[in-house]
Amino acid sequence: MALALQCEGPLPAEAGQILLLAAMVAGEALAKGGTVEIAGGPGEVAVLADGPVVRWPPALVALLAGESAEPGARTVLPRLLLRLAAGHGWAAELLAGPQGAPPLLLLRPPAG
Repeated sequence: MALALQCEGPLPAEAGQILLLAAMVAGEALAKGGTVEIAGGPGEVAVLADGPVVRWPPALVALLAGESAEPGARTVLPRLLLRLAAGHGWAAELLAGPQGAPPLLLLRPPAG
């Protein structure tokens, strides 16, 4: 897995932990390898997993939909990411990528 990071402008102090967890979750989406790209700025950060096979962890998809996810080793990172993000007022959602591209994880820090 390769990691590419491009962020414009300053990010809040907690962004490092949140983005590290987001990169780890995106890495889990790459069953056959690929690249995790993180790009954005103070208003929002997009996390894109790009590779031959991209499947965001089912726990992340379920938790973002407001559903529960069974506790287990595969649900630790998505739970931790969403709990840490929410604890700092960040919003998270999976958005459909451009045509033919996999969905991307969008993270938004609190306004202000």
